[in-house]
Amino acid sequence: MGAKDALRRQQELLEKAKAEGRNLNSEEQREFDSMQTIIDAASTEGDVDGLQIERERCKQIVELCKDMELDPTEFIANGASIEAVKDAAIQKFKSEKRPVTAQPSGDVNLKVKTDERDKYTRAVADGMLLKSGLYVDKPAAGANDFKSMSLRDMAIHAMAQDGENLDTLMRMSPSEVYDKVTRAGFYNPTSAFPAIMDTAINKAYKDEYTLAPTTFEKFVKIGSLSDFKAHDNYWVTGPAGEFKEVPENGEIEADIPKDMAKPKRQLKTFARQFSMSRQAFINDDIGFLTTVPARYARSAKTTINKMVYNALYNDVVIYDGLPLFDASHKNSLVTGSAPSAEVINKMILALATQKDEFDQSIVVNPRTIVAPVGYAMDLYKIFNSPSINTAGNTQAANPLYQLRNNIQIVEDATLNALAGTSAVPWYLMADAADVNTIEVDFLNGQQVPTIRRMENPGTLGFVWDIYFDVGVTVMNHRGIVRNKGVAIANPLA
Repeated sequence: MGAKDALRRQQELLEKAKAEGRNLNSEEQREFDSMQTIIDAASTEGDVDGLQIERERCKQIVELCKDMELDPTEFIANGASIEAVKDAAIQKFKSEKRPVTAQPSGDVNLKVKTDERDKYTRAVADGMLLKSGLYVDKPAAGANDFKSMSLRDMAIHAMAQDGENLDTLMRMSPSEVYDKVTRAGFYNPTSAFPAIMDTAINKAYKDEYTLAPTTFEKFVKIGSLSDFKAHDNYWVTGPAGEFKEVPENGEIEADIPKDMAKPKRQLKTFARQFSMSRQAFINDDIGFLTTVPARYARSAKTTINKMVYNALYNDVVIYDGLPLFDASHKNSLVTGSAPSAEVINKMILALATQKDEFDQSIVVNPRTIVAPVGYAMDLYKIFNSPSINTAGNTQAANPLYQLRNNIQIVEDATLNALAGTSAVPWYLMADAADVNTIEVDFLNGQQVPTIRRMENPGTLGFVWDIYFDVGVTVMNHRGIVRNKGVAIANPLA
């Protein structure tokens, strides 16, 4: 292998490591050193000038190709000139219809906006998450290089990327670094370190929101509204009247189908704010960037969960001006009880005999039993036992066994918390395909709350706003039957 080939191989090793955001590994370093031995030997034989020229050519080719996202390997291997590489880059510009601007020197500016900054931001953000102990699926290239850094060192590294003097930054204390990075974040919201924190927080936040232990989504309909206006312009088209016999020489009666307005739906905004304190930064509390946002993510989703259960438990007044479980709605058993096969059969019957807005019979299939903690074990026994004991101490087929795969059991301690020491109600819900009982709407369908960093004048710190837009509406009382339940004793009391 000649010196030029050795030089090209060194360039390939360096570029590969650089593209992956890391240093040379041990195997690559050994190969790099062996190539250097070949180059040094060639230098002693008088080929120094040629090597310097080749080094410069490779360097320029790599820079040009990096900016234009071209592979430099082929150009270097083929001995292509700088002009040839520029021509190839210009052709790529033309094919992609990118603007080309002239430099004052007359050279063509081949630099374009690339995602190098985004790659760096993702790498450091994933490093933050890894340092805090969170699992990161497919960490960004180079993330492992940052996971051992303190917040101070990450901030210094990021500010250096923004053009700050590294030597000056390294002499600063954590307090001084914090003051500088907060000022930089205010005057330049796109600064690297604040953007890195935003990326880390968003990742941790979204994951925690998805994993938050809520149950409302198992029995409500998820909807979408495009604004905050009251949406009350929805109508249910009624059935045509029954056909009546017309006697000889009789008149045909006119009929006009009736329409009924649906309940009004409207969004409301809910929000919270939190900040990263100076003390958390100086103490290198990396967990702040994951645990605190995660708490708010959980709180955001449980807020919606509570809104749904509050509507059920508190028997809210609905679209017809009456409480959800008013006697006229025929959707609440008179006497409360714990789950039993007999009681469940009554609730299924009450659900199935409902009539629509036009007093027509409807098909309503039971789909979900929503119960407090303490009833689930009994419910599983009721639905999963093939046989039951009769009054005569004999075995008989359990009819509810046939519904074990059709009715899901949803258990939520929110009902226990709302009831306290009082009787805890439980509910039989219809399939949403038959009756839309409760609808949870989000602005433009965005379920995950928005988290946004705010810049507060006069405040040396980082502040984030978390907000979401949601509306919970009882759409139809015919899709639910309530059992008032009984008090559930505390086993530890």
